[in-house]
Amino acid sequence: MADKMRARWLLMCGIAIAASLPGCSRGGDDLPPEQEEAVVRLHADILVLDQRASLTNADSSAKEKGIDSLYGRSGISKTSYEAAIANYRSDPESWKAFNLKIINRLEELQRARSLPKDTAKPLEKL
Repeated sequence: MADKMRARWLLMCGIAIAASLPGCSRGGDDLPPEQEEAVVRLHADILVLDQRASLTNADSSAKEKGIDSLYGRSGISKTSYEAAIANYRSDPESWKAFNLKIINRLEELQRARSLPKDTAKPLEKL
């Protein structure tokens, strides 16, 4: 009887520990909003760089150098970025929400690029 109780207790502890591990949470839920925004910006920038590299037939070393530069500017390490992406991909709903944020970011970049330079500046008081 005592062995059964002990086995149940160990099982319950094991479940509690497993549930508290970061990889066991829903994708992206454990990122603070400012870090999530930084990952969204970085991912969008990497997608843009990837497309530019494809369109210009840039060699892979130039592309990798550009991506490394993006990591440096974002303040996010490659390891942290890859872990965040894996975390989002682990849950279909989180991955979908993440990709919607990427789409919004890309649309934001497109709007900013399509504005004439003088309209992109803040309006001065009249």
